[in-house]
Amino acid sequence: MAKRKAKRRQAASKAKKRTSKGGGKAKRPLVSRGRKSKKPFLNEIPISLDHARRQFMVTRSVKSAARSTGVSESRLRRLIRNYRLAKWDRSKRRWKITDRVTREVGIASNGRAKAIVVRGFVRAQLAKGYTAAVKHFLETNDVAALAPYEGQSITDISKNKHLLETRPNVLLRLANTGGDAEMKIYRLID
Repeated sequence: MAKRKAKRRQAASKAKKRTSKGGGKAKRPLVSRGRKSKKPFLNEIPISLDHARRQFMVTRSVKSAARSTGVSESRLRRLIRNYRLAKWDRSKRRWKITDRVTREVGIASNGRAKAIVVRGFVRAQLAKGYTAAVKHFLETNDVAALAPYEGQSITDISKNKHLLETRPNVLLRLANTGGDAEMKIYRLID
């Protein structure tokens, strides 16, 4: 105990000497205290935590996402705050999604399959829903699956709008020629 106090006094006197030499302004000590945390990229987090993040984005409930994936609530909350994926709205008592992560997604537009880069969860979710609807159409030949995406477009990070392809013959032609391989892309970029 006495040794700790002596070390603290010694460190304080050294800091005082450093600051007193200048123009009287107090400066921060040269040695930083604590460890400097280096935040990993979002695509480098553990798989279980990534599943919890995805579940949270869909349900917007930390509790249910943590329970369904076996991750602690506090750990998931910390991830959400550190990466600014969502913000807690006190007045409405719910999470507001503020995810600005860029993702590469595959879509069909103007008779071609494209891989585009979008920012945010909402646009990526629209692209994945469209891809799932196209897959369902190709398996069952049910045109009604494409109806919700009629006339919708997705804006990429370059502000280019891509109209979603909903013509059945064009989608069947893309699938038969193997051009739909790019539509299966979905990955986080940063």
